[in-house]
Amino acid sequence: TKLTAVLLLPMLLAGVLGALRVTDLLRKAGDAAALARQAEFAQKLGIVVHDLQGERYQVTALQASGRLADRADLQTQMQRVDSSIQALRAADKSAENFPAAARPEWKPVHRATMSRLSGLAALRRAVLPPDAAPGVTSARTAVGAYSALIGMLLDLESQSLNGAPDDLDRKADAAKALA
Repeated sequence: TKLTAVLLLPMLLAGVLGALRVTDLLRKAGDAAALARQAEFAQKLGIVVHDLQGERYQVTALQASGRLADRADLQTQMQRVDSSIQALRAADKSAENFPAAARPEWKPVHRATMSRLSGLAALRRAVLPPDAAPGVTSARTAVGAYSALIGMLLDLESQSLNGAPDDLDRKADAAKALA
């Protein structure tokens, strides 16, 4: 019986320590998966920002030049923006599980930005004819409206990278500086 106890005790200890190690690895894998989804969300945000900047440029150029008949390129860009927003909304479904969602400032910024993004159609109607006459004033209005939305998206992108490794956070800051 002493021999059994001497052999059984190390096996039990190895089993308990092994179970603890497996549990820890599973937790780390779950954290890594959540961070990967968060980084994917931030990447989709970056794509939406880029596409909206292109739309802002085209709307402004159209308004400033007064050549509103040349809307084919703008329509293509608008479709690109709509497509990137759909991809963002698909990635947004798991946003409550992001490491950044644990921070108190995440929810208000996330909710406000996604709500404002839903108003893109109204923004487009406001800055394009027939609601807006061509000219420099309409171009300035368009730049202001698009820039406000892009600024909100950049703030959400910054929030979504909180809790991320420093390397990823530095890249996001560099992208924001370029905007």
